[in-house]
Amino acid sequence: MKLSIAASLLIATRSAEAACESQMTIDVPSGITGLSFVGYSVDPSKITRSTGSSNQVILKNYGAQPTYTVDPSAGLTVVAGESCGVESVAPGGDGSAAAALAFAGGLLAGSPLLAGAAALCATLPHAFAQQSCTNEVEVEIITTPTAKPPEGTNTCDGAKLDLPNTDCIVDGVVAVLGQAGADVSVGYKGGLNTTWQPITEPYYQKGLCPVNVHWHLGAEHRSEGEYDETFADKGPDGTHRHLEENARLGLRCKHYDASDPKFTTEYDWQHCIGMHVGETYEVHWPHSAVGACGTPNQYQTPFYDGVFCNLSAEAFSGLTAENIKDAVGVQGQVFTIVNDESYYYPDLMRGMIVDGEMGQEITKYTGSTTGTSRDNTICSQYAPITWQVDRKCHMISASTFDKMCADMKAQRDDMSDDLYAHGSREVVLDELTANNQNGNRDLEFGPIERGLDMGEFVASNFVY
Repeated sequence: MKLSIAASLLIATRSAEAACESQMTIDVPSGITGLSFVGYSVDPSKITRSTGSSNQVILKNYGAQPTYTVDPSAGLTVVAGESCGVESVAPGGDGSAAAALAFAGGLLAGSPLLAGAAALCATLPHAFAQQSCTNEVEVEIITTPTAKPPEGTNTCDGAKLDLPNTDCIVDGVVAVLGQAGADVSVGYKGGLNTTWQPITEPYYQKGLCPVNVHWHLGAEHRSEGEYDETFADKGPDGTHRHLEENARLGLRCKHYDASDPKFTTEYDWQHCIGMHVGETYEVHWPHSAVGACGTPNQYQTPFYDGVFCNLSAEAFSGLTAENIKDAVGVQGQVFTIVNDESYYYPDLMRGMIVDGEMGQEITKYTGSTTGTSRDNTICSQYAPITWQVDRKCHMISASTFDKMCADMKAQRDDMSDDLYAHGSREVVLDELTANNQNGNRDLEFGPIERGLDMGEFVASNFVY
């Protein structure tokens, strides 16, 4: 049996025939990105995904006859009707309203719509009651492949300027500008004297746009009590299956709990490569004032092509350190991946999440590019660039990352080399870290409680 949802996106309700069929196919119109189940027990191991010519949800082997509604804001909702092969009885008890097993993934991007190991059943307030936890359903999600924009000239291709790595220290003297990733803990101050300051405003206010997104296995930065060396065991055991051979694992977050299935139930990745639920990843969004902002060529791999897109080597040679740190910046945010759709965000590709406590406690400083070709002996010459790093570690759904990877596949440039986690550079030594940290002073007490006048308060928290 096949039922179609009207493409008009008007609220519609469909019901199947009285007898239960072996499966139901639901055509999903464009714009619908949410899926929720009411009265069904959904086992994540029985969720499959594939690609096809249209977006569909196929329900199989269900224990109760499905009905469904589609709404532009709520998405697709599947509700368990009369139990298959079970005589109807009146609802008992308090007739409480049904609890919904809801998932807000990105359907059309192929990201998972269903997650979480706990199966939920609910007593529905209608003329028949569902057998407790017998209304199982298998789900197949079919999505159309990601599509790129029309072919055109990639104006940023090959724009990377070659600045080879160099020795960090020569004859006992630091021979490079401040490096990254550094310690961003509250109160930390680097040991390398620096005269310039990082960008302190949001990058978009200074005319910078994101030109790439990529991430590292573990955290390259360090934030005491959030992601640091004490949490080394806070993640999945065993060999990491990732594309980049021998990728170095950085620091881990505090969140992982082996007894909680949202950290241990693996996810059926469709777009990202070699990723794992429960692991820590640090996401970087390089920004540039000379990127192809607002065009189909804005996002580039390698990110250097995006950063230097509209800047010639001759023009670059005439820039001062002040010019560079004001024209290039990176956002950094650290996540533990969970298999739980309540942590879903649909647009991670576009930049740091700023919502609630996310993106609020930011340390700004000037540093360099990172990656495992650099350490505390060999340093990057791509410096100084502004870094704005969230000191908190946050949980994020696996589907958020998979949706981001789907978006990356839809860019004009080939971003396939950034669909997996890169290795993490070791945390930079104090003597290689600039001393211009901004925004990481202890703000727990206001100026009055600390006995400071406002001028002293500002100086002690923001000015170095």
